[in-house]
This record gives sequence, structure tokens and C-alpha cells, in this order.
Amino acid sequence: MKITSNLDLLKKYTQIALRCTSKNTTLPILNSIRLKVENKFLIIEATNLSLGASCKFPVTVEEEGEVVVKSSVFESSIMNLKDKNINLSFVKGNLVIKTNSNEITIKGEEKDDFPKLPKIESDIKINIKSEYFSEGIKAVVWSSSNSDIKPELSSVYIYHQDNNMFFVATDSFRLAERKIKTKGDIADFTTLIPYKNAAEISRVLDMVDDELTVSFSKNQISLETNSVYITTRVVDSVFPDYKQIIPKEKNTEIILLKKDLIEVLKLAQVFSDKFNHLNLKIDKENKECVFVSKNQDTGEQESRVKTTITGDTVEVNINLRYIIDVMSIINEDSIAVSIQNPNKPIIVSGVGNKDFTYLLMPMNR
Repeated sequence: MKITSNLDLLKKYTQIALRCTSKNTTLPILNSIRLKVENKFLIIEATNLSLGASCKFPVTVEEEGEVVVKSSVFESSIMNLKDKNINLSFVKGNLVIKTNSNEITIKGEEKDDFPKLPKIESDIKINIKSEYFSEGIKAVVWSSSNSDIKPELSSVYIYHQDNNMFFVATDSFRLAERKIKTKGDIADFTTLIPYKNAAEISRVLDMVDDELTVSFSKNQISLETNSVYITTRVVDSVFPDYKQIIPKEKNTEIILLKKDLIEVLKLAQVFSDKFNHLNLKIDKENKECVFVSKNQDTGEQESRVKTTITGDTVEVNINLRYIIDVMSIINEDSIAVSIQNPNKPIIVSGVGNKDFTYLLMPMNR
């Protein structure tokens, strides 16, 4: 192996691949990356067995070959270099890096121990812009569970139906759904991606603005652009039938300016208790919402906001943190809050946006 590479491209694709490495003590080879030169491309591969990435970009090739090295050592080495171009060669089992002012030798690992990334053979494929797929994940992944007790809840559920791709996540106390329109004759499918993998996939896709081909199989999903190939395992479980818990009717709905709601929530957070209780009273007679939070150690606050109210007066307790979390996801200037009754899920959405829905369960006081 002997090549000359653009340093900026090498840094970019190394950082992408490193999102799939693992600090694994039982399988130390997973802490490494593979550099392979093939058909005038440098291919950088990394995997933690659950998530893997392969990145490729053109380089000047004198000799093909491959080497496996510690990912942390390789990254730290190239990130501290500043030349425009960099020479990489495989010498006596080691990787040698040369620039105009630097020469670095990194000990090579046993390349036969490095796992091969699975290639997905599937008839189910979707072509979609990478930014749309990333957006779908980011809109919901934060509402998944951090616990592995129920793997279906620590996942992002993705399915296709009626020319729409749906991204859904829940921890059983709240649920977020994002809908993205698709084009073409696409077979319906369902799949579950572990939430940690989904979050990393979203971060990778933010670094590549390109058309994305998504392929689905029973145990794996692959996502491929011109320069990046990602594969992730899927969760072998069944996602809850969440459609049945979405209220079909609303007895009360309020419309609030997002900036007004954020100001109220920030103040309420100062006086919230350890359970993040927030009491919300929708007062139809006075055309206002009353937000109350109390903490026996610090005090209490009450905020009143004039608003548009449709329906009946109602009072409900909600988790303050759960409604703060969704504020960064909703981009609209106005927010609608719909309540059927104090024991049913509350729906929060941006006014005029039918592609994102957020449910949160009321709390018992």
C-alpha cells in the first residue's frame, strides 16, 4: 500500500468511520480501523459489530494494499497535521505517514482479525435524500427509552405506508412521530433500529449531503451514498401499536406562541420538584393558561398566559422536562396543545404542521 491523499478528506472520512468503533476490552480489534486501497480509492472501515461504516474517496495510488491500525492513534496523528497532502504507506507491517515536515510510524494490527462488514441483499430499497432520513431520526430519537429492558422501546421504529416513511420512538411516557413523503413504487416495510445506532447514523448523514439508498433485510439495514456505506443491526422485537393510543377527539385545544411557552417553561423549571411536575390549567372563562410549579425546598411560581382556547376548561399535570424537550424539535412559531381528558395522552404539535406529532402522558399528582 502506497498512496497520496488529500488531508482534509482523510480527516473527514476518518471521523465518520470512527463513529462506529468500540472501546471493547474483550475484542480489542474493534478499537481499530481498516485502511484499504482498491481501484484508485482509499476505503476506511470501522465496526463495533452492531454498527459499521465504510467510507471511500479517490487518492493517488502507487500500490494497492491494506492495513489495520488503532483508530485513536491514527485519528490523533492525522488531526495534528496541517499539510494539504499526506503520504501513506505500508512498511514491514506498519503504517507510515509522511508529510513535508512529519514522519509517523503506527504499529499495524492483525488484519485477518478485523470483521467484514455485511452486505445487504434485499429487494426492498428506498432512495431518499440523506438529510430527510437524518431529519426523521433526529425528530424522534430523543424520546426513546435509555433502558435495554424493553429493546423495542430503546429503538427507532421506521415503517413505510401509503407513500410515507414514518419515524417513531417512545419510552412509554411520551411518543414522537415524524412523517416524510416518499416517491416511487416502494414496498411497505417495518424495522427497528437501536436508538444509539440511529443517533450515530443521523450524525454521519449530516456530514454527507447526498442521495441515500436504504436497503432492508431481516437482521440488517444498510444506508449507502456515493462515498459512505453504513450497516446497522435491527432489533428483533415488535413495536407497540401506538396508533390506538392517539386520541381521536379533542375536547380542549389551546394555541400558544412558542416563544411565550418557552419563557413560561424556563421559569417553571426553576421551581419544579424532583419529579418535574407542572400543573397546567386551561381556563376558558378567563381565556388563559395557568402554569404552576412547586418545590418545597425552593418555593413556587404561577404564570398566566392569554391564549386562544377551543373547548372546555380542564386541568392536567404533566412532566415539565418532556414538554421542554420537544420545543427544540418544533420549528413553527405557534404550538397547539390538545387534550381529550386529564387521563388521556396530550398531543403537542406545531400549528399547520401535520408531519410531526408528539404525545405525552399526564402525571398523577
